[in-house]
Amino acid sequence: MAHEKSSTELAMQRLPDILNRNEKPPYVVLVTRDQTYFWKDPARQPVPVAAIPTDELFSKYLQELGKPAAAVAYTTLIDILLAWLGAATRDGVPMPEILETIGFTDAVRDGWVDLPSAA
Repeated sequence: MAHEKSSTELAMQRLPDILNRNEKPPYVVLVTRDQTYFWKDPARQPVPVAAIPTDELFSKYLQELGKPAAAVAYTTLIDILLAWLGAATRDGVPMPEILETIGFTDAVRDGWVDLPSAA
């Protein structure tokens, strides 16, 4: 039986493409329909330091839509990500403890977001 790649392995395969678009970002966030992955210093640490179920991370926004992440369009996930990051950077909304621990919360507060296209 062939080895099926885990979601984490698939996310790690995407990291080089992401890094090619941005010179040494301090953090990378990759949203998939099941997990949202976070890297700290991804140029030197290719393994995500945190993964949070996407439905859990964006529960406020998904509840408003009445759908799980698996049932929303890709463009809607982008909108949700931007709304979530916007609230985090401008309003300092509470974030999951793991994001506080890895310094992501402090890094995005009053920060900017580079959102490369998936194309």
